[in-house]
Amino acid sequence: MRRARYDTINLDRPEICYQVVSGAPSGTFIFVTPLNSLKSMDEGLARTPAYAEAIRDANATAGRKIASETEIGHESLIFRLDPGISYVADDFAAEDPAFWAPKPKEP
Repeated sequence: MRRARYDTINLDRPEICYQVVSGAPSGTFIFVTPLNSLKSMDEGLARTPAYAEAIRDANATAGRKIASETEIGHESLIFRLDPGISYVADDFAAEDPAFWAPKPKEP
């Protein structure tokens, strides 16, 4: 249902879904969405085509009704990766050295 809702407004944003099998209540799912910045969230919604706004609004209303009947809770969290305090394997960091090992700025 989540993917269908985003497809109707042509939201081009990848998501990864994990079903928690231990350590959380049964039926817990975690969705991870990588973003370059919070601005990309705003731009994604602003790019909603005019013809899809009615569909988006109708889906949002229907989605809230379905969510109220099927969801026990919903929580959104935003995390930021900071290369200065992150420890990753050298081969992983080699994929994007500009991010993981930036050169110090000159004074």
